[in-house]
Amino acid sequence: MSIPKVSVILPVYNAEKYIEEAIKSILNQKYTDFELIVINDGSTDSSKEIISKIKDERIVYVQNDTNQGLVYTLNKGLSLAKGKYIARMDADDISLPDRLHLQVNFLEKNHEIGIVGTNIILFGNNCKKKIVYAKNHEDIFARSLLKAPFCHASCMFRRKVFKDFGIKYEDFLHAEDFMLWLRILKVTKGYNLQQFLYKVRNNQSSVSNQYRSQQIQSGIKAVLYAIENFLKLSLDENEKQILYKTFFDQVYDFNHNEIKQFIFLYTKIINANNTVGYFPESKFAFYISRYVFHKIKAQLNNYAMRTFIKSELYNYYQGGMRLKIKYFFYEKFSKRNILE
Repeated sequence: MSIPKVSVILPVYNAEKYIEEAIKSILNQKYTDFELIVINDGSTDSSKEIISKIKDERIVYVQNDTNQGLVYTLNKGLSLAKGKYIARMDADDISLPDRLHLQVNFLEKNHEIGIVGTNIILFGNNCKKKIVYAKNHEDIFARSLLKAPFCHASCMFRRKVFKDFGIKYEDFLHAEDFMLWLRILKVTKGYNLQQFLYKVRNNQSSVSNQYRSQQIQSGIKAVLYAIENFLKLSLDENEKQILYKTFFDQVYDFNHNEIKQFIFLYTKIINANNTVGYFPESKFAFYISRYVFHKIKAQLNNYAMRTFIKSELYNYYQGGMRLKIKYFFYEKFSKRNILE
């Protein structure tokens, strides 16, 4: 068999319910020049037996003797991959037939792009929802400190990027992709195809659902690492606590002093980036200020909104005068009893 153009890495751990469907969604791709590296990470169910029954010369089956975890398994996949491009795939998801074809075609034509994802469809458990990701590199990179800018398993990478810059998955439990985005987007450009080419199963046993709390904690540790090492900004213990209480989609009720600390912290983060230039400056400032605005708006608190409008962050937020007018009428004429 000649060297394939694409290596698809598919980690498997106790995925007997859906692994056959996941594998066949890759084998049935319109694009055919690939190897499918299936790494069984010490499954204790019937995953191995199900995989062994699927006969296709493009499958490269690898068995971990014991469960080593996702980070180890993904890095093993990177070391085994032979293709010019590396695609990810999860064991309970589905790649739609045009996925690999469109991603390869895009990377062949756009040599400055090192990673390309797609929009996704959530399905299963009475869920059907489409998720659209930012399209262009500057928007993708600028918001990567705040949220995942790609669906990891929908992505295709240039293998050369991993090799040339020594990039690998790092051990942030259940949030291994978060640091990957922060590192890889600094050395290459990203893009999300706007077609819906990947289906993510809304599965109660998925990592995102089973380990949500751990995922948040690991994600915050990765963010803290990025702030201190990439933005060269040291946070005191109080600022770290504010970060822990407010990051991702967590809901937290601020008191007046914490509102000021929250706004001041994210102003410091913007100013630190303006100094070192790690993220695109204007876009980063906008997304940070928008993030703070939505957290403040959720407080339903006039003091919080007034404090935001008077802060430096307000200048970065492109809601501008519309926001100020909207707030004026909200405060002046709302009949809701909002705490001062």
